[in-house]
Amino acid sequence: MHPFYQKPKIVQWTIALLLSAILGVVFYAWFKATVMGIWSILLIPFLTPFMQFCCAPLFTLTGVYKYVSPMLLIYSPSATKYDLHSGTSFDYLTVLGGKMQGRNYTQVLLSYYLEGLLEIIRETEAGETPEDIQISGTSYFFSENTARRLGFEFLPPESHLKFNLYLNYIDLLWMYSLSKGKLTFPNLKNAQMAKTTGKQLVAHKAVIERLHAYLSKDSQSLKQGNHLALS
Repeated sequence: MHPFYQKPKIVQWTIALLLSAILGVVFYAWFKATVMGIWSILLIPFLTPFMQFCCAPLFTLTGVYKYVSPMLLIYSPSATKYDLHSGTSFDYLTVLGGKMQGRNYTQVLLSYYLEGLLEIIRETEAGETPEDIQISGTSYFFSENTARRLGFEFLPPESHLKFNLYLNYIDLLWMYSLSKGKLTFPNLKNAQMAKTTGKQLVAHKAVIERLHAYLSKDSQSLKQGNHLALS
């Protein structure tokens, strides 16, 4: 479970509304600045990660985000499509404590991704999610070889997805760098879209369970340590 969403609802809503208010003030100041000069447009790549951080709690409480694990979410879930996204910077701070990096970060993150896929499998097997539901995400979730083992196929990204990647480059930069343990620039030109269905994930359940169990052996203590530090 995501530690933030285990807190009392009044705490969740208070923080969500407070962050939204702060975001409103910042965007109002930015809008006023656009009147004074076109240069403020250059601030959009910096405002985007700030917006995502501030909006994460409110989007979750209102159903725009659906978490299938603490670091894997579905944006605007529907009965026909699941659009998978990695956890936001808000999740990194509240779930991982904002301290983990390098190999530990990568291992725990992959463990959470697999945990999310297993939750989708559980939903599909229970009849809560249709077998033919279309599931997609970027190739940043797993390496291409690993993703294919898990039942994903690769397609060129749709234009709006590629635009979204570039718009979120700053977030991708620091998260990707954390996974490498040093400053590393992600190559968005090679980005692909990974797609699968609920039925395909169920067919690859055994592989996903084995990989999750392997990663969880070493990452469980790291997860618990961060949760205790934040509780």
